[in-house]
Amino acid sequence: MNLIKKLLTDTPLENPARSVRKFFKKKISGENVPDWIIRTRRDDGYMDNILKKMLNNSSNCVDIGAHRGYFLKRFIELSPEGKHFAFEALPEFAESLKEKFPSAEIFNYALGNQSGFTNFCYVKNLPGWSGLKKQDYPEEGEVEMIEVEIKKLDEVLPGEVKIDFIKIDVEGAEYEVLEGAEKTIAEYKPVILFEHAKIHNAGYNTTPDMIYELLVKKFKLGIFSLDGTGPLSLKDLSGIYMSSFESNYDRNAQTNFIARIV
Repeated sequence: MNLIKKLLTDTPLENPARSVRKFFKKKISGENVPDWIIRTRRDDGYMDNILKKMLNNSSNCVDIGAHRGYFLKRFIELSPEGKHFAFEALPEFAESLKEKFPSAEIFNYALGNQSGFTNFCYVKNLPGWSGLKKQDYPEEGEVEMIEVEIKKLDEVLPGEVKIDFIKIDVEGAEYEVLEGAEKTIAEYKPVILFEHAKIHNAGYNTTPDMIYELLVKKFKLGIFSLDGTGPLSLKDLSGIYMSSFESNYDRNAQTNFIARIV
């Protein structure tokens, strides 16, 4: 998900955040803080509140696009008796996760709606923006194409484990991940935290209609904004999606959503 998402470290905004470190040290007044920082800090708070509300001591969670493990860390802290699974396509990041979180199951796979091997865009200077397809980056991206293994979530998770929460942040491939998790979602109806932003979806041709059809019509879940507004209609979701893009993702933009049983 840009995690708007996670704390300023360990996010797609990690390197841009470094460029404004002095900005914070100078304690510049709030009206001068860039919109993306305000939006990120707002959504960090929303998402942590969601985790505290939705998870219990033994919730079983899945972190898809785990990066450096911010969400995985919170899963383990809030649900210490649960089983936790993390997926990270970049080999060095997956290895680091294994070392930092030995109690979790870490998989060095990309996830989607197919199985096999595929090319993956490793953005070396902006690793949080890495994904299956190139996109517009906040600064010039140093892209290295690597081959990664791709699987469906349904193929990897042990069928006997009830999944309570899934977080998906895969730079535009969220719809394909959901398609590959059909069995898991249909059986367990987990809470799903997912990103849906036009800036990332361009290479995939994913639309709000497709997301709505899959999550609401097929899986019978409601879609909500992070602040709890919802369930959103297709018109609501489409309006947020387009207005956020047209505002160039200003402080009022929304790019992350929750899907859950209504």
